[in-house]
Amino acid sequence: KAQLAQKSGLRREKEWLDSALESLAAGKAERAELTQRALRLDELAFLRVEESDLRRGEWIDALEKLTAGITFHAGSRAPILEALFSKQKTSSLRRAPKELIEKYNRDFEKRVNGTYVKRLLSAEEFSFATPVVEQVRGTYGRWEQSWVSTVLSDDETAAIRAELSQVAQKLELPIRQAKLVAEAALAPVNGAFEASGLAVKLKKRAVKSAPAPV
Repeated sequence: KAQLAQKSGLRREKEWLDSALESLAAGKAERAELTQRALRLDELAFLRVEESDLRRGEWIDALEKLTAGITFHAGSRAPILEALFSKQKTSSLRRAPKELIEKYNRDFEKRVNGTYVKRLLSAEEFSFATPVVEQVRGTYGRWEQSWVSTVLSDDETAAIRAELSQVAQKLELPIRQAKLVAEAALAPVNGAFEASGLAVKLKKRAVKSAPAPV
C-alpha cells in the first residue's frame, strides 16, 4: 500500500487495495483471540517463540519511547535518565536471554519505584512519562505471559483444531481474492507485487503425527 501511496494518480488501484485490506480486516479481533488460544497447541510451538520475540520487541520499544520522551523534554544529560535506566543499552536486549531480560526489568522496577525517581516523575515536565511507564509494564507483562505453558486436555485440543480449520476454510476465498486484487492494483508499479512478498508460495510446515499406540 505504501508503494501506491507514493505514486500520484492510480486512484482506482488504491481503492482496489483498500477494499482488499478491508475484507481481510473483518473479524480480525476474533481471529486474534483464537490465535492466542491456538498458540498452546504442541504443533504451534514455533509460533510461540515468534510471539515471544514480538512481545519482547514491543516492551523494548516502550522503554525506548520513555527514553526518547525524557530526552526530548529534559535533554540527553537529564539526571533522571541515569537514575531510571541502567548502563546497558536497551537495543542489546533484543537478542538477550530470558534471564537477562527478567533481571533488567527487576532493576527497572526498583529504579522507577525509588523515591528520587518518583519525585522527578511527579514534576509537570514529566507528566507524559507515567502512561509510558504503564505501557512498559503492560508490554512486559504480555511478554511474560507468552512464556506461560499450559497443558490442554484432549477435548480442548480437538476443539481448537476444529475452530482453526473452520476459520482457515472461511478465509481461503477472501485471501485468494485479496491476493488477486493486490496483484492487479500493484501492476502499474514495476516489481511492486513481487517485492510485497505476496507472490511467494508458502511452504507448509510438517506436523509431527502422534505415535501409534503400542
